[in-house]
Amino acid sequence: MMDTERVNRAMWDATDRLRVAPDFTDRVVRGGRRRVRRARARGIALAVAIVMAGGGATVAWHDAASETVTVASHLFQPTSGDLAEDSGVISRAVQAWREGLRDTESGDAMVAALRGEPHVYWAGTTPAGPAAVVAQAGAGGDEGLMSGLVATDPVSKRFLLVGEESAAHGVSWVYAFGPEDRTLLAVDTGVPLFVSMAPVAGDDGKLTRDWRRMSTVDGVALAEVPVRGDPDNVRVLARQALPAPDERDATGLRPVRRASDYVQRLEAKNDGRTVTVVPGSGLPWEDRSADGPTRAGRPTQVSDGAGILLQAAGEAGYLDPLPGISGAGRWEVVAGLPDGRTALLSEVYQDPGPAFVFAVVLDATGAVDAVIPGGSADRDAPVPVRVRLPDGQGWIVAAYGSALSYRTSGGGAWVEAGSDAALLPDTATEVRAVATGGAARSQRL
Repeated sequence: MMDTERVNRAMWDATDRLRVAPDFTDRVVRGGRRRVRRARARGIALAVAIVMAGGGATVAWHDAASETVTVASHLFQPTSGDLAEDSGVISRAVQAWREGLRDTESGDAMVAALRGEPHVYWAGTTPAGPAAVVAQAGAGGDEGLMSGLVATDPVSKRFLLVGEESAAHGVSWVYAFGPEDRTLLAVDTGVPLFVSMAPVAGDDGKLTRDWRRMSTVDGVALAEVPVRGDPDNVRVLARQALPAPDERDATGLRPVRRASDYVQRLEAKNDGRTVTVVPGSGLPWEDRSADGPTRAGRPTQVSDGAGILLQAAGEAGYLDPLPGISGAGRWEVVAGLPDGRTALLSEVYQDPGPAFVFAVVLDATGAVDAVIPGGSADRDAPVPVRVRLPDGQGWIVAAYGSALSYRTSGGGAWVEAGSDAALLPDTATEVRAVATGGAARSQRL
């Protein structure tokens, strides 16, 4: 899920392993800086990929400004929607807006600067029941304007504010609300909207997205997340043309804001509690060397191995082209290969979803030669991670906290290979792990 509070919290909670993606600069400046109406070009960028696992992080920033129209004065046109003439709904929406502003996450100063009366831009029937988009002008003109969605909270059954935004942010949310946050609503800003419900895996294991245009009626676009879908997987792009299945440019991204998260955060705030970000589902390992990654094979040096791994796996098509929160593990293996090349190994996860092991082979110049997907780590195996490298370069195996050894034939002598991780010869047929204070356990390769 991609809201600014969660993004900021994840960033600061993860600064001990914060990395900037290798293509940071190119992807920030891609696209224009155009704004509609009087909103100033502030250089505001939307963080759409936080890479973290148990505290490690990589951040990729994308400028969403060039296709995004600031939600401004058009919100004060006459109320539209099939419930526009329902005075009861309009009155309840205005009341819910006012009550919601008492606990707004936008800040007391923003609320104090609001002027005039709330205006219901749209009121209509949705799959989640009646809903309304409410706006209110601010002292700072368009940039002081606030808007939000009022709908029925499926838990409390109350008609309340379930999401808000400020025009000063320069982007407009897509609200996910109702039971399991399956109803999507976006305000029409004049640019066609395209929605993708989830990445789709091909026979080769690579991920793409199917896009379809959202129909706009009475100033809003509505859609429903499939019963077995996950709102965290939904992406919405504001574009003039249909995005490609492998589209990786986040220009025009409309972040999806889950109403359940918004309500939960405000309830926690009122109760004096905090809402934490759950890290990825990877192995609970961590590099123990003060020098960083666990090293195997011949000596070699690589800078920002996690960033290289993430970028390579993404460009090879094995990751969601438009990730939400993605991450690499706090453990990483760097192996110098017999032929002079270098291999990197770790886990990558994308929220929601499991973690997967990837290896990347780099040539002598640091360019990517190969990306090898290793599937999910076998947590219950003696050696959970085992990846065979191409061109006879051997096996990278990892079992953090264990001493490793191997042999090349059944019944042969065991050869010690070090601790935590090792590069084994391609002829190895069996690997053994001995945890501290534990028994030896072996398995075939």
